[in-house]
Amino acid sequence: MMIRTTEMTYRFLLVASLLFAPFVCATPTETIKQNGLELNLFYGKRSTVNAYLFSDVKELILLDALDSVDDARQLKTLIDQQQLPLKQIFISHGHPDHFIGLAVLNRAFPNADIVVASEGIKQELIGWANWMTERGWMHISMIPKSEKAPRGFDYEGLIKVTSESQLAFDSGKTLRIDRGNLPTETVHYAMLYSEDLHGLFMGDLASNKVHLWLGEGVDAQSLGNWKTLLAVITKRYQSTGVTIYPGHGKPAPLSLLREVSQYIDVFKFAIRTGGNQDAVQTKMMALFPDYSESGYLPFGIEQHLVVQTAKADGH
Repeated sequence: MMIRTTEMTYRFLLVASLLFAPFVCATPTETIKQNGLELNLFYGKRSTVNAYLFSDVKELILLDALDSVDDARQLKTLIDQQQLPLKQIFISHGHPDHFIGLAVLNRAFPNADIVVASEGIKQELIGWANWMTERGWMHISMIPKSEKAPRGFDYEGLIKVTSESQLAFDSGKTLRIDRGNLPTETVHYAMLYSEDLHGLFMGDLASNKVHLWLGEGVDAQSLGNWKTLLAVITKRYQSTGVTIYPGHGKPAPLSLLREVSQYIDVFKFAIRTGGNQDAVQTKMMALFPDYSESGYLPFGIEQHLVVQTAKADGH
C-alpha cells in the first residue's frame, strides 16, 4: 500500500482484516539453524505479514514489526523465549503493516535500536503514521508524539537511519543491506541478505500466495520497474540455491520471483481483456484461487481499468 491510498480503500482493508482476524488459528512459527545463525520465522495473523528474528546465540536482530498489537505481543513472547538481548529492530520499508507493532516492542525492549536503511524509508513511515492518525485509524500506541499527544510514539527520536552496508552481530555474523529507491510496490525499500542462511529477505517486493497490492501508488511504470528488478535479482542469484523470504507468505525458492512477475503480467492482461471490474476480479480469483488477501484486488483493478479506459478513449 502507498500513502496516496484513498480513505475508502484503507477503510475497507482495515475493516476486512479486523473481521477475519479472530477466525485465524494461533500464529505459527518456524525455526531454521545454519552456519551458526538461527532464524525464527513469525507469521502474523493480520495481513499475512511476516517478521523474522535472527540470532547468533548471543543476541537478536528483528526484521519488521507486523500489522497489529496482538501479533506484536505474540512476537514479544517469542523474543522472550530466546532469553537473549534484542539488539535491533530493522524496518524494511514504510508501510504500516510492517511497523504497527513497534510501540509494543519498544516498551518491552527499550535498549533495542529501531533502524531503517534510508531517510526516505523513515519519512514514508512517519507520513503513513500521520495520515492514519488524522483519520482516526492509528492504534493509540502508535499515534505520533506531538503537543496534542505528548506521550505518543516518538518516531523522529526513536527511529535511526543507518548508512552502514550491513547489520552486524557482535560475534561477527552479518546481514547485508541492499537498498533501493526505484518505484515498485513502494519507492524506498531495503532487503537483507544472509550468507549464513543463504537467504534473501525481500519485504513486499515478493509475496507468496498473497495477492499483490497494485492499487493507488502502483502505476504502469511501477509495474515495469518491479518486473525489471525481479529479473535483475533472479539473474544475480540464479544457480545459487538462495531461499526467498517474502514480506507476505511462506519462504520459497528463487522461482518465486518468476511467479510474482507472471502475476503482474496476468493482472495486466486481465485489465486489457477482462472488461468491467467484476469480470476482471472474477478472472483473477479464478486464476489464483489459493491466494489470500483478495481484498486488495478491487482497488488495483479499479485504478488500472480507469487508466486503460482513458487510453482507449484517446485521453
